[in-house]
Amino acid sequence: MWTAAAALLLSLAPHQDGKLAISNLRATYGVSGIVRETSKVSPGDVLYLCFDITGVKLTEEGNATYSLTTEIKNGAGETQFKHAGKPVTVKALLGGDRITAYTTVDVGSKQKAGEYTVFISVNDKSATASTKASFNLGEPEFALVHVLTALDAERKGIAATFTVGQTAHLSGQIVGFKRNDVGAPDIKVELAILDDRGNPTNKTPITGSIDSKSQVPSGAVALPVQVPVGLNRPGKFTAVIKVTDRVTGKTSGLKLPLIVSEGK
Repeated sequence: MWTAAAALLLSLAPHQDGKLAISNLRATYGVSGIVRETSKVSPGDVLYLCFDITGVKLTEEGNATYSLTTEIKNGAGETQFKHAGKPVTVKALLGGDRITAYTTVDVGSKQKAGEYTVFISVNDKSATASTKASFNLGEPEFALVHVLTALDAERKGIAATFTVGQTAHLSGQIVGFKRNDVGAPDIKVELAILDDRGNPTNKTPITGSIDSKSQVPSGAVALPVQVPVGLNRPGKFTAVIKVTDRVTGKTSGLKLPLIVSEGK
């Protein structure tokens, strides 16, 4: 089943064009999170699309009211899902005429593989702006999905960059795994951090397991995984996450940039 949600965030820096428009569309890991470099999506994943709305008209109180519509079509142009959001009012505390917004697409686990396009439109009663983004939905497979980088274990404070002294909580969900003869998953989780030259910051990666000792419920189809990374120095790093299904030998993973600045 497709599901979607959309929202408006706070105003950012001024933009002087004057016409309602959508710009800076990007796929991210979480709302305003690290930019997602691939258009491939696995079943069970969540696709976050963030963008800016420019040409915003504000009231004297600094309020802006808009509605967002998200529509998903398959490669044949057939509508698979459509969600017309109710008008939302936000206060542009920084002034200007630019607002950050996002929509999310919960792919689900039973959608047909193929190319899909997400159509996004914004309406403020006097004008409409629209944009679109395509993604490729793969076949069901062993994969690490719904990846987020957050400042807290509850994954509420999504972050794209960090400061020395903070902890980056790298998390996701493992889907498409198999169970062993005793009905338990047997998965190895590895995390390596590379510096800006591609060299490991530690000789051995952080490792963990999800197995019979984890007491995974028999009906579970997604396994949560989270690794906290203490940020003790500034720099540009890369987090390399790898998960291995030891029942089938299949692997999945990804690389995430970790930009850490000095606190001032």
